[in-house]
Amino acid sequence: MIIFFISLNYNGYLRNDAVLKFPLNNYPYYRNLMELKLVISEKDENTLLYLDLRNNMLGFFSVMNSSTEYFFSESIKRAFIRLFKREYTLTIGKQYINLGLPVLFNPFEIDKSIVFTDFYYTKEGIFGFSSEVMVNPESGFKFFLKPEYFIKNSDAGFDLYTNISSFDIGLVVIRDKTNISGGIYLKGDLIIGINTSNRIYYNKLDKSYNFESLSGFDYSFFEGKLFFGTSFYYNKNENYFGLKSNKYLYNFITYNQNEFLNYSFNTITNFDDLSTLFISSITYNIFEKTTASVLSIIPSGYGEFSYDKFGEFLIILRIERRF
Repeated sequence: MIIFFISLNYNGYLRNDAVLKFPLNNYPYYRNLMELKLVISEKDENTLLYLDLRNNMLGFFSVMNSSTEYFFSESIKRAFIRLFKREYTLTIGKQYINLGLPVLFNPFEIDKSIVFTDFYYTKEGIFGFSSEVMVNPESGFKFFLKPEYFIKNSDAGFDLYTNISSFDIGLVVIRDKTNISGGIYLKGDLIIGINTSNRIYYNKLDKSYNFESLSGFDYSFFEGKLFFGTSFYYNKNENYFGLKSNKYLYNFITYNQNEFLNYSFNTITNFDDLSTLFISSITYNIFEKTTASVLSIIPSGYGEFSYDKFGEFLIILRIERRF
């Protein structure tokens, strides 16, 4: 038994976020969040066992109150077994389901619970079955099933993908207890990088149709050191991703100065009242596997569609050690 545990692979990180928010009730407010991520895995030629554990300690401190509060939580984000064959993989357990393009505001994202103003957010795995069949190195088929007690309430979907003339192209169909939906996505380069994902929903309850779409472009300079892009996101179906409007513009710029230092700046603006979320970061590689970052989140606007606020201005000092 001891030999078995010694033979397992261990990795993850220890991260500490020191957070200053102000004004909140006109007084600065401080929080400290420490997170331990521990991934335990065992892999051979045909099998992968994977466990993603999280332990969090959240402390609250206020200049108006000398007392300190601490909250502890533990969670299992992912726990699955994956079987490998040359032509396919089969995954059973709590896992991330990935359909469509791996981009922000992906219309085919299964878990759309992320809230951009919540820096505590960590993606939660979904319990189910998934499989990927590789027809050739550039084409394949993905399938997932999220079972429920009543079969008719189960979620299921598939993603057919291929590559044509350097363009990644796919067809996705998803079924859940409320909607039957489907759409296409495309990503490639025509001087600049372009991508588009479009999904049509049919609501089985009220017999209505809705639409969700993401289109954008990106470009890089200086041998990839400077990278920027913009995307337009439209969603007539529901308010996903913690968003209140249905029309958003997302912009980002990243600059990798060298192997030690990089910068990023992001904005998310809605078209109804122009409320904007400004997110920026500076990350420095102190030494191997250890980084220090300064992040800021500034939500602007007070309209109906503005972002939920933790404060007028938020600064995070993050120290992270990977192992």
